[in-house]
Amino acid sequence: KTIHSTMLKSVPWYTERMVLDISLGGLLILVTTRTVQYNLLKMRDKYLHTNCLAALANMSSQFYQLHPYVCQRLIGLFQVLAKTHARANSEQATVQEALRILLEVINSCLSHQLIHNTNLVYTLLYKRQV
Repeated sequence: KTIHSTMLKSVPWYTERMVLDISLGGLLILVTTRTVQYNLLKMRDKYLHTNCLAALANMSSQFYQLHPYVCQRLIGLFQVLAKTHARANSEQATVQEALRILLEVINSCLSHQLIHNTNLVYTLLYKRQV
């Protein structure tokens, strides 16, 4: 819980996008989702996928006031996994497992902290075509 109340003014080393006023927990989620997405596209290490997503699943019931960009990245990762799953490939089981765990993360977050994660609800409504 403390990790989501520790706020960072800026994160200059995160070069993908300028992120201001994000919690330390939100930054951890960003880095973990980015690691999963990079691994999915480049390295394809099943062990890394599983461990990163398991870490997110373990933390998900405590997600609190997620930054809008963090919510976009979570749903964006789901989109990438869904598109990869739609294509027939040899790693279908790995992608299915990753999708299942990511759905568990989103479900756990909404089940336990719905009132505190309005940005995630908004992102889900905005990208409802997923």
